[in-house]
This record gives sequence, structure tokens and C-alpha cells, in this order.
Amino acid sequence: MNEGHNQQDAKSSKDNNKINVTIPADVLNGQYANLMINNFSKEEFILDFALVQPHAAAATVNSRVILSPRNAKKLVELLSKHVAEYEKQCGTITDDPGSGPVSFSFN
Repeated sequence: MNEGHNQQDAKSSKDNNKINVTIPADVLNGQYANLMINNFSKEEFILDFALVQPHAAAATVNSRVILSPRNAKKLVELLSKHVAEYEKQCGTITDDPGSGPVSFSFN
């Protein structure tokens, strides 16, 4: 009888770790970004994503993601792993030597 109770506790514990994620319709299509601006403080990392149109001198941030330092580090590790896998399958990603640093003014 005790064994069955332990199995139920294990199942209950597993269910407690499960998160059902819903993606609202307005988020489902995503936002394309070809520019990312990041900042950080002791408590958080702020990632702003924007779209710069060709030959445009302005960009508007269309998404802002705020992460704890711990989750920012997890994101770096996850992206590194996936970029390595991508490069294995699709070839090395190279930098565009023509695109240098960009200066920003914030409105």
C-alpha cells in the first residue's frame, strides 16, 4: 500500500513541474528583428528587438524581453548549443565584414 502511495506522490510531483504554455493569437506570428540592443543592471538583463528597414536611419523597438541574470545565462547556453547544431547542419555562420558598430539615439 505504501508503494502505491509513493508512485502517486512521484506522479503528482511530475505534474507539478509541468507548465501548460499558451501562445495568444497576436503573439503567434512573432516579430522579426534584425537589430538587438541590450542593457543590464544587477537585477536584470533587458533585450530590445527592433526592425531596421533597408536604407532607413531609424528603427522602432517591437519587442522587449527582461530576464533575470540566471535566465540570461541559461539563454546564452541554450543559444550556443543550438547555433553549434545549426552550423553542423547548415554550415558556419559568418559575420558580414561590411556591418560595423551602430550608434544609437533614443527618443
